[in-house]
Amino acid sequence: PVLLHRTREALGAHFRKVLLRYDLTDPQWRVLRILSEPEDFDVAALARRSYLMGPSLSRILRDLAARELIVRKPASNDARRFFQSLTPKGRQLLTEVSPQFNPIYIDIERRFSVDRIEGLNETLSELLKLFQSL
Repeated sequence: PVLLHRTREALGAHFRKVLLRYDLTDPQWRVLRILSEPEDFDVAALARRSYLMGPSLSRILRDLAARELIVRKPASNDARRFFQSLTPKGRQLLTEVSPQFNPIYIDIERRFSVDRIEGLNETLSELLKLFQSL
């Protein structure tokens, strides 16, 4: 587990350099990326998909809404339930930031090789399935 965490942090440092230019954190970016998908997400679904705890997610949603990157919409059939969605400004930010990660991905592929990355992804997926089933 320590090696996985250290690897994640080492890789994340490269991506954080891009995010910092836009005053974004890793978890904020994760939420924005999830909200770019075509389906609607209420807070519970967003928490499950983002692997964020409720209090952290609430703060992130508040901060992204204050920056007008997302908007909260009530469910049509339940006034207690709300869905989050990207604003045009949020979509524009994703369009601007996402391509800046391409050189990082290319460098990782160059240094580690596509075959090894695919093998690592398969191994990590197997490990995840193993421990999710416990």
